[in-house]
Amino acid sequence: MSDKNESRQDNKKGGGRDRLIQAALILASTTRSLASLGLREIARVAGLNPNTFYRHFENFDDFALTMIHQLGAGLRASVRDCWRLPMRDIPQSKTKELAAIIERAQRVVSASLDLTLDHFAANRNAYITGIREIHGASPLLRKATQELVSNIAKDLANDLTLDLTLPMTDEKMIPDIAHAVIRQMTFIGFEYLEEPERREELKEQAERFILLLGWGALAMQQGNEGQI
Repeated sequence: MSDKNESRQDNKKGGGRDRLIQAALILASTTRSLASLGLREIARVAGLNPNTFYRHFENFDDFALTMIHQLGAGLRASVRDCWRLPMRDIPQSKTKELAAIIERAQRVVSASLDLTLDHFAANRNAYITGIREIHGASPLLRKATQELVSNIAKDLANDLTLDLTLPMTDEKMIPDIAHAVIRQMTFIGFEYLEEPERREELKEQAERFILLLGWGALAMQQGNEGQI
């Protein structure tokens, strides 16, 4: 295929850059890690001449990092909405009674999980690829994906700080909870995508984990303050 003909196909089907990224996602999510893919293999699935790769990327590391950063930015913003919308739409308790506060927290957690897991399912290839690279063979990709997970946890911590009605005052507690939740959801999310027959079970497992983590942190703080 000539470069001229290929350029015309790029315009019809979408840019070569995006087609290469989508091809790599398909291969990495269904076969093996991103780092083990070959350039010719990616180009073949994308329907492009292998030489096209170097019109868009300097080398494979440049391609892989661009892919992680591009997809990560979109996923980070979208997944943040999965907990922000319930926080916004489910009204705060009008009383300061702990039972009412807990009831709202349970509703927010349940609604957030529904949205988050639906988002995982709608973006299966991207999540499977990213989760695999967290502990993959490439140090470069491990660092990039772990930074993405850390940034998502920071987003959650910031939003919890703004929304939280439980009497938690230890400034270290909320970031710790957020990081534990995101790490756990990363692995539950992988199982959720790989084992669709267990989805309801995994959703309940995630909900129990988050609630127990929150109540445990609250009990620990109140114990330290001599309230229990």
